[in-house]
Amino acid sequence: MSFPDGYEPLNKSIYNIDALQKMYNYMDQGHYRPVTCIPRQNVAIIIPYRDREKGLLTLLNNVLPRIRRQNIEFGIYVVEQIAGKLFNKGVCFNVGFKYAVADYKYDCVVFHDVDIIAEDDRNFFTCGYHPRHLAVKVEQYGYK
Repeated sequence: MSFPDGYEPLNKSIYNIDALQKMYNYMDQGHYRPVTCIPRQNVAIIIPYRDREKGLLTLLNNVLPRIRRQNIEFGIYVVEQIAGKLFNKGVCFNVGFKYAVADYKYDCVVFHDVDIIAEDDRNFFTCGYHPRHLAVKVEQYGYK
């Protein structure tokens, strides 16, 4: 099967966290730095999370290899809200941002939803001068 440049179908396989850690053993406690080049940017990826384990595992299984191919240094921060309260994604983003900037000097921060997964390697997890929304077209709405 032939796909347009950059497009890669989603891998809908579900692996548990131990299997993902073995598959992506190049990550060191949620952090990756390319060894073959000087990374263009250091990116924090913050993911708010609650009660969506299957979605989180699918996201990580698809996003980690795609971001790695972009030759950037990145850290993944999964921020889990406690159960029993109304989910507040904004608070999770704020908490994740606070921890990320205290953990490392990042050039860029990406706020990522569990249920939105890039299907194209041309969606770069880097920052420019202006903020941008990486998911302007989604499957749920027929990519419109």
